[in-house]
Amino acid sequence: MLNKKLLGGAIVGTAIVVASILFLNQNTDAVQTETVKEYTVNQSDIVIDFISDGILTMEDYELSFKTSGVVDTVNVEVGAVVNPGDLIATLDTSELELRRRQIEIGMKALSEKIALTTKDYTYDKAVQTAAIGSLEKDIAYEKETLMIMENNPSVYSVLEIAEQKDKIDDLEEKLALETLKLSNVVVNSSYLDSLSIEDLEISLALMDLDIAAATLTSPIKGVVVKIVGSPQTFVGTTTTFGIIQDQDHPYIVSMVSELDIHQVYVGQKIYAEFESDFGMPYPGTVTNISPIPNIDNNGIVTYQVEMTLESYPETTRSGLSTLLSFIIKEKIDVLVIPNAAVSIADGKQSVEVKTETGSEKRSIVTGLTDGVNVEVIDGLSAGDVILIKSSN
Repeated sequence: MLNKKLLGGAIVGTAIVVASILFLNQNTDAVQTETVKEYTVNQSDIVIDFISDGILTMEDYELSFKTSGVVDTVNVEVGAVVNPGDLIATLDTSELELRRRQIEIGMKALSEKIALTTKDYTYDKAVQTAAIGSLEKDIAYEKETLMIMENNPSVYSVLEIAEQKDKIDDLEEKLALETLKLSNVVVNSSYLDSLSIEDLEISLALMDLDIAAATLTSPIKGVVVKIVGSPQTFVGTTTTFGIIQDQDHPYIVSMVSELDIHQVYVGQKIYAEFESDFGMPYPGTVTNISPIPNIDNNGIVTYQVEMTLESYPETTRSGLSTLLSFIIKEKIDVLVIPNAAVSIADGKQSVEVKTETGSEKRSIVTGLTDGVNVEVIDGLSAGDVILIKSSN
């Protein structure tokens, strides 16, 4: 009796398992369905790239006077467009102009004196000879005094004797100078005056440089973005008086990771999308790659890459953020289909092409792929409709 019950239970259990399997199979068949999508073959682009961030940059030129002084005039305002040579500001040169005039008067007086000098140098020679004779007498007297002092060390200290010797040395130096003057008088009495004029000419030239340096002009075409000085304020040569921004030659700067820098080269094509104009790619070119790495506090290594664009948004401003696409490979205006449409059998690629009577399998030759789409080199034409099957 017990065996019959066990056998009955086993049969019931087996029936339940079989029923469960049938139920699962029925539900699995209901879930796993195949869908077919149609795709029309068309011309498009295949691009392989990597992405990086960038910043729009414009060169700023700091303006400083080459001489110090008080500001006289400021000739521009912030926002003004200036060209090379345009006047930015000036310093007060009234004191310099006065000193310059005084030098010119002195030069004129010396020139007139030289012009009136005759070749009779008797008076000048007599004056100079008298000066030399007087110095010689003074030296002889001081030497006699020194002899007395040295013969009486108990009366005169070592310091007093040393001072006497210095006095004699000074007189002898003056004698040598006056003797040189006498020789110059003999050659030409206007010689010293000529030297004085040369000194004044040098002073005049230096003063002209200072006056010229009191004028500040723009070195470039640009926009005035900052003015620091104002009239009646003092500025030095290290003071930044203003800043002019070159807005005609903007460029993009990107810090590219060491993982990607090997894929970057000068002349490489790039696309830039601005945060302020997103969805509008602007083509450009890599113009410079810095060989110097930038290593931050976390040890991350990047390299500065500079790029110029063929055109820029109308509202271009320094500091705008950009999303950059560095083009590694690119095929423009080629036949493109999704990778999912391609099947491979025996090393050959094929797609299912829709026909008037149904569909047919057609062999194709593919080219560049970006991982999602693939270029079709042969086997399809624009306008062909292919079928893409997928299971859900």
